[in-house]
Amino acid sequence: MLVQVGEEERRRRERASVHTEEEAEGKTVFPSVRRLHERISDLERRAAREADPARRMLLEERARRLKSRRFRRIRDVVARVAEEIIELAGQNNAAIVIDVMDGKTYIARKQSGEGGVKKHLYDGLGQLRKGLKKLAKWYGLQYREVRLYSAICPRCGAKMEEEKRIMRCPACGFSDHRDNIPLLWAKRRYWEILRKQPAFSSLVAITLLTS
Repeated sequence: MLVQVGEEERRRRERASVHTEEEAEGKTVFPSVRRLHERISDLERRAAREADPARRMLLEERARRLKSRRFRRIRDVVARVAEEIIELAGQNNAAIVIDVMDGKTYIARKQSGEGGVKKHLYDGLGQLRKGLKKLAKWYGLQYREVRLYSAICPRCGAKMEEEKRIMRCPACGFSDHRDNIPLLWAKRRYWEILRKQPAFSSLVAITLLTS
C-alpha cells in the first residue's frame, strides 16, 4: 500500500511539474521573441553606424544568427499550437473556424509600414494558419477561413460604436465587449457549417487577426 501511494504521489508531482513548465514556457515565449527582436534591432543599428568593415561584418553576422534563432522559436511554437488545436478539434468532433484579415485591412496595414515584433507576430500567425489548414485536411476536419468582425454587429450586421472597449449597435441595441464580438461571429459561422455538415458537434474558433 505504501509503495502504491508513493508511486501515485510521484506521478502527481510529475504531472504538476510538467504543467508548471508548460505554463512557464507559455509566459516566456513571446517576451523572449520580443527580446530577440530588440537585440537584432540594436545590432542592426550598431552595424549601420559602424565605420570599420570588419566590425560591421561581425555585428551583421551576430544579427543573422539571432534572426535564425527567432525564426526557429516562432516555428516551434506554431507547430506545437497547431497540433494542440487539431487534437482538440479531433477529440470534440469540432469544426475549425479561422478569423483572417480581409484584403483591404491587409493592404492598409502593409502600406502603413507596420514592423518590429508585430510584423513577426503576423508572420507567425500566418504560419499557424497554413499549418492548421494542412493538418485539418490531413485529419479530415472541417475547416473554414472567414472574417470574424469585432466592429460589426453579429445580430443585425450594422456598424457598432465603441466606448472603453464596449461595442454597442445603434441599430438593434446589442452590446458586448469588443473581444467577445469575433467569438459571436464564430458561432454564427459555425451554425452555417453545421447546416452543411451536421456530423460536427462543436466549434474551435481561432481568432488570428481581428479588426
